[in-house]
Parts: sequence; structure tokens; C-alpha cells
Amino acid sequence: MKKNLILSIVSLCLASMLMVFMTFAWYTTNSQVSASVLNVKVEGKDCDVTIETYQSGSWVELDELAFDNIEPGDTFYFRLKVICASSSTINAEPSSYSSAAISGDDGLVVDLDEMEITYQGVSLFSIEDDYTVKIDDVVVYNINQTTGAITIVDDYGIANAFNTYNLGTSVTGAPSIAGLTGNDLDSLIFGDGVSLASGTSYAYFALEYEDYDSSTEADKEYASNNYFVYQVLTISALNVFIG
Repeated sequence: MKKNLILSIVSLCLASMLMVFMTFAWYTTNSQVSASVLNVKVEGKDCDVTIETYQSGSWVELDELAFDNIEPGDTFYFRLKVICASSSTINAEPSSYSSAAISGDDGLVVDLDEMEITYQGVSLFSIEDDYTVKIDDVVVYNINQTTGAITIVDDYGIANAFNTYNLGTSVTGAPSIAGLTGNDLDSLIFGDGVSLASGTSYAYFALEYEDYDSSTEADKEYASNNYFVYQVLTISALNVFIG
């Protein structure tokens, strides 16, 4: 599959709703990501929490941002800004995430007469006689014979290609995940939690779209990122815990 099939467009938005409740979302075209609610839970402390992203050499509070031409291996850096009257511990985790194929409204069409899937009029995939779609000789999609609805084989959902990284509480200069080990979306971002001092503190983390195409690991999970083209990752919430 051509490399340009895994190019994508991402936009990331965050709007403050209440002092410790925010909403944010990010979207892509080929591989698509969206999230709805950043939910901050504070236990018995007077705290104010906001989220910032690293952009053009500085940290800015998330409002309306757009990231274009996203490729496997791209990483997004964030920090939670926490203002507490006393010392605290923070952790976070993505919540209720799922993978799906992008809808027909986005230009992906299942043609059961021609037994193919097209994107904006361009033929992408052939549908096999058993109503499956193979990518790199692997069954990735199952197609409903009546409605044409696409479901993804669990092992090939785009959620499996995203990692989070705990960058700790102190980042000097440009953040990086070099030398760090990522966690899947089922894991707590900050492991056992990180301690924050009273006043204004930061907890840094990253979200990576893992690049299997360039990986040299012999036991890498996937041969390439081709499996994840034209998929949507939805994260219904990012839960943040302060105690």
C-alpha cells in the first residue's frame, strides 16, 4: 500500500467548561482520533487543572489547534498544569476508547455491487467473496452483506497503534520520548502516580502514533501501519485523578 495512504490530518481542540472539567477532541482523516471529555477528579483538595500542549517551541493552553499531515511516528506532547494549595499526587488514563472505520460522510463508501471500498471515488480495497477485506494478506475488516457496515477485527483497531508516555514533572527545553517506554491506552499514564508540590506544578505526558514501518524490532507487533488507514479512534474521556 502506498505510503500516502497513511498520511493524515489532525486537529485538536479544548474548551474549558468548569474549573476542573474540560472538553477536548482531536480528529484525523485517514487515521482519525477524537476525544470528548477531560474529567478531573480532585479528592479533598483545592485545585485548578488545565491542559497545555507544546507548539512552536512553547507551551500553550489548548483552545483550538490543528496538526496537519500526521504520519506514523508523530508524537504530541502535553502537560497538565495543576495549581493546588497543598502537595498532591496526580495520575491520568484514557477512558472508553474504541476503533472504527470512518463513516460514509467522510468519503469512505462500501460498494457491494462492485465488491470494493472507495474513498472519495478512488478504489481502495477489494471485498473478498466471504465479505472480508485483507490488508497485507491479513483480514482487517468484516463487511455486513446487507448493510455494507464495516467492523474492524479487534487486533487491527487503530487504538492498538497508540502509546502514552510518562514524562514526569520536569521538562527542560523541547520534550522527547527518546529512551522511554510507552504504555498502551489501557494503562495509567503516570504509572504509580507522580507527586506535585503545592502551588503551580506540571505533569508531562505524550501521545504517540507508533511507527511500525520503520521499526527494527524483530518482535514488533505489526508489520506496518497500513492496517490502520481510514480508521477512527474515539476516546470518550481522559480521566485525571488528584489526591
